[in-house]
Amino acid sequence: MIQIPAMPQKRNLSVHNRHVNLLLLIALTCASITILPSSVKAQDSQDVQASVIGIAINKPDPNSEYGQSLVFGRAAGVEVHLQVGTESMHIIALEAEGPGVGIEVPEGKKLEASRFSDISFGAQIDENGKSVRFSISSPEMPPTGTTKLLVKGSVVLLVGENPANAEQAFELKAGAKGKLGAIDVEIEEVGEDSFGEEGLTVSFKSTESLDTLKALRFFDEKGTEIESSPAGRYSFGFGNSKNHNTSYRLAGKHSKIQAKVEYFRETKKVNVPIEQEVTFGF
Repeated sequence: MIQIPAMPQKRNLSVHNRHVNLLLLIALTCASITILPSSVKAQDSQDVQASVIGIAINKPDPNSEYGQSLVFGRAAGVEVHLQVGTESMHIIALEAEGPGVGIEVPEGKKLEASRFSDISFGAQIDENGKSVRFSISSPEMPPTGTTKLLVKGSVVLLVGENPANAEQAFELKAGAKGKLGAIDVEIEEVGEDSFGEEGLTVSFKSTESLDTLKALRFFDEKGTEIESSPAGRYSFGFGNSKNHNTSYRLAGKHSKIQAKVEYFRETKKVNVPIEQEVTFGF
């Protein structure tokens, strides 16, 4: 079995420069991970499944002043990566609210939570809205000899309901206003983009959340669909004073477009309790 190394006497539990990149996570090289079934019940849902998809235990660097580990670019302590999936609902966001999910050792001791505890930051929702991946962490090392961890708590999903379709014509110029579904938007910028031989990038902004947008398609003045792809979405601001932006690449040159929107008229919050036991060893 893997023996968890003893903690150095000197340690710094502050966590800085935490990189959220699931592709860089290495889960106990050469070790097998056994994940026992999760006890999951979700409000208004019978098909929500939660699972641990990765775990890393990073030994502290005794020379680091910032809580880094001996693994380059990783914070010291424990990282657990989870996935919540559903077949019947469409996930549009992982909420930061709620009690969250913690890491415990079998003796019942809960490991200290990372100071960076917003699980919604860096959460990855698949393009079909059927699953979301996120991470939790602790700057503490498990006690020497630990062979399993308990992952317990709950998360809140924001799911879309009552789907609908809408259309809106736009002049392709900064400042043009209209609606994407039920959301008031304004074109923030129209710029050239290398989409094939020629193309445009169109950015829409709004003071309303864009989470209810499911899909956008664009058509030219003759009714021919324009080849397009998402170019990014982000939000910035604090509290209720947030701005939201979504961008698309469009093939060709256009002065006007027709946007066809799939969106959700309503949203619902679904609480998902999670309780899993993770064992590991060679």
